[in-house]
Amino acid sequence: MVLSKGAPLTIAYSNINAASEDLILDFDPVKDFIGLSGALRTAIDDTNNGALSWVGGGGPQIVVGATTEAVQLTLNNPASVVSSASSLMAQTLATLNASLDLTRFDLGEDLLILARHSVHTGSAALIHFEAKDDNGIIDANEITFIATFNGGAPVYSDILLL
Repeated sequence: MVLSKGAPLTIAYSNINAASEDLILDFDPVKDFIGLSGALRTAIDDTNNGALSWVGGGGPQIVVGATTEAVQLTLNNPASVVSSASSLMAQTLATLNASLDLTRFDLGEDLLILARHSVHTGSAALIHFEAKDDNGIIDANEITFIATFNGGAPVYSDILLL
């Protein structure tokens, strides 16, 4: 658990590890940042240009292509669920698959997903997706939750490559 109070905070992630999801409380997008380095940066930064290629929106479905490295997803439906809890995995997958069109995404490609709730503005999840098959949908074995945010959530510009 990380509590952001006081001085600016940069939370750095270097690995993709399903056993190490962080709960981040009171993230302040004015002064706090998320940094990606090491194996995680290598997996996400396909172009090695030092900046993430983002797409975003909250429409019916965001089209994600092979050159997309990251997506900021705005969940407009109050019933949308994005949770690492195993009891909510089916709902989480339904939410992500209804929101993202991955039919143009290549096998073996990686994607950083920042899923933010529009109603619960301080709530979000940062997820790593690796396409382990080419079925065009997100399966449970293809996502790893990096962090869950409550009481304050980042926007895409708060996530940097270190």
